[in-house]
Formats: sequence, structure tokens, C-alpha cells
Amino acid sequence: IGTHLFVRALDESLHELGAGLQFLGWRNDGRVFYAATNTAVFAFDAADYSRQSEFSGAMDAAVVSRDGRWLAFRRGGGLFVSGLDAGAVARAILPDEGGAHTLFAFAPDGASLIYGVRTPGGLVQARRFDLASGETHSVMEAETDVVSIFFSPTGRYGVYATGAGATAEVTVVNESNDQTVPLDPHTRDVRFNQIGRASCRERV
Repeated sequence: IGTHLFVRALDESLHELGAGLQFLGWRNDGRVFYAATNTAVFAFDAADYSRQSEFSGAMDAAVVSRDGRWLAFRRGGGLFVSGLDAGAVARAILPDEGGAHTLFAFAPDGASLIYGVRTPGGLVQARRFDLASGETHSVMEAETDVVSIFFSPTGRYGVYATGAGATAEVTVVNESNDQTVPLDPHTRDVRFNQIGRASCRERV
């Protein structure tokens, strides 16, 4: 997973972090960000870009919770979860079912994992795996594939993307009241800064 990863500092200088890295996201405090290769997950210090290995093991996709406590990764078609504390052991939470599972994100509170599963009808739909109980619940049922789910840094908003190409749709939901935020119908991408302010790009 990944390719060459760079950081652009506020003074516009570029810093290369290494080859074969995929950016996974920031920790809540903004002092650490995470990146992964096919065999390891690293925590990078945002001040000096020094890195520390957090997990070693084969994987082809990974996500880290915003509080920095949890790692989820896909190996083959199975999904695994591991703590990022010393000595943590990865546990399988969903078996390999022929590539049926897709990683999306941890919930803002870090208590559950949001993932996609290919249903008998052939569509990818979103599910939530509770880390404490092991229970699975439906998050989103769409008429096309669910392709992405992520949350604003504050956890206030969730961004749900379905379909592809001409059928692609992006929905932003206020997670505190389940109200949909109005967007231009041509919106194709939504991103947030660290305080939760959004910017949007339109389809061309």
C-alpha cells in the first residue's frame, strides 16, 4: 500500500518521509500522524518527523483510531484489530470471505470500526463492529456501493460516499442529530481542517 509520502510544512518546504508509505491520519492532539507500508505501521512526530514503529505484520490496508489506541487492518479478505500499546496482539474480527470486506474508519469515539461488506446482492454496504461486545450493526444501506465513510476531526460530521462516476453521491451528516447538511449536487469530495471547518470540491 502507498507510495512516496511527503510533508509540506507551513513555510512551503517539502520533507520526504519514505517510499511505500500510505498516510493514515492524525492523532487527536495533532502532535502525531500515522502511515503504513505493507508490513508495518509507523507513528511520526509532527515536530521533527522522527518515526516509531507501532505495529509489524503483513497487511494490504489499514486505519488508525483518532485517539491513537487502535489499529485495524485487512489481510487477504479478513479484518483484524490490534491495540497500539506495547505487547498488543492482533485479533481476527471478520474472516476472509473472498475479498468481501473494505476498511472505512474508526468511529470518532474509537469504540467501533466502520467497514464495508459485499452483500449477497453484490453491493458493498456499511457495517459497524463494536470493539467491546463484538456485535455488528448496520450503518448504511444504499442502492449503490458504499465506497467511503470518514469523520471530521471533531467527530461532529460524517461523510458518506456512494456509487462511482456519474452515479457518485456525497452526503454529510451531523452526527449529533442525524441531520443531513445541504451540499451542492455536484460535490464530489469533502475535507475538514483540524477545527472541523469543511471545504468541498465539485465534479468536473
